[in-house]
This record gives sequence, C-alpha cells and structure tokens, in this order.
Amino acid sequence: MINYLLGIFCGVGLGAACGFRIFVPPVILSTAAIYGDFDLPPDLEILGTETGLIAVATLLAVEAIVYFMPGVDHALDILEAPIAMVVATLIVAAFLPEMEPRWMWTVSIILGAGSAGIIEMLMGITRVASTMATGGLANPLVSTMELLCAMILSVLAISLPILGAITVAIVLVLAVQKILRRNWQRS
Repeated sequence: MINYLLGIFCGVGLGAACGFRIFVPPVILSTAAIYGDFDLPPDLEILGTETGLIAVATLLAVEAIVYFMPGVDHALDILEAPIAMVVATLIVAAFLPEMEPRWMWTVSIILGAGSAGIIEMLMGITRVASTMATGGLANPLVSTMELLCAMILSVLAISLPILGAITVAIVLVLAVQKILRRNWQRS
C-alpha cells in the first residue's frame, strides 16, 4: 500500500509538472537515474541511459525555445495540451506497475491527465492575459515561470513525493478556482 501511495505521489507530481512543460519531468527523471540514486520504474528505464537523456533534453530545449517566440507560444499551448495529458498519464502509470491494469489506467488518467490538463488550462489563461495586458512582451516571463515551476515540481516529486503531492493539490485547487472565476466573469 505504501508503494502504491509513493508511486501515486511521485507520478502525480511529475504528471502535473508536464502541464507546465512536457519534457522537464523526463529530463529530471533521466538525470536522477543516471547521476543520482533514483531507480526508474521498468517502463521508464530508457530514461536511465545517456541516449534517453540526450533525446528528452533536446526535446526540452526545442520546447523552451519555441515558448519564447511571441504568437507561436499560443499555438504550442493548443498542441501541447493533449500531449502533456498523454505523457502525464504514461508517467503516472509507470509508477504503478504492480497495480491491476484497469485501476492503474483509471488512476493514471484521472491523476496524470487531469492534473496536467488543469495546469495547461491555467497556463493558457495566464498566457492570454499576459498577451492582452502587455501585447505579448511579458510572455517570455510567463514561459520562464512555467519552466521553473516544472523543474521545482519535478524535483519535489522525486525527492519528497509527499510534499510534491501536497504542492500539486494546492496548485490544482488554486488553478480550478482561477478557471472557474474566469468562466463566471465571462458569463
């Protein structure tokens, strides 16, 4: 039971971080596996190789650079939302290899895709507000904050999974409040 909970906490922290930046959690996982003392779940063992690290680090670099391009950042938000949800689902599932498959996928979709999707929505709203308020001039700052949040949340999820899960819960509550408030104001 404790392994399930720690797996869920670690997975949901990494999954939520995918909502900020898709490739930060795999880079952090890969780095921790290669240079730290972190055992990867069997389904993520490819990240424990230098080739895996180079691949996800390259994808992260491209993702980070594109988010600093005004206008393109909005298009990337639209494209990345479903990808972030899928990657988050797979990460959570990888941390639950001993769980019965139907429960593993149910938990992974709800917690992984759900948390990444909510965070993607919040960041989309934030980017639109930033564009409207500053003509896009502050969007690089928003992108930098997203990158930092993804890094911090990923490190927390690996090193202190319970604190990572608590942080995710707080962020999700605040995000849902912001999203609902925005929808009520539009009505």
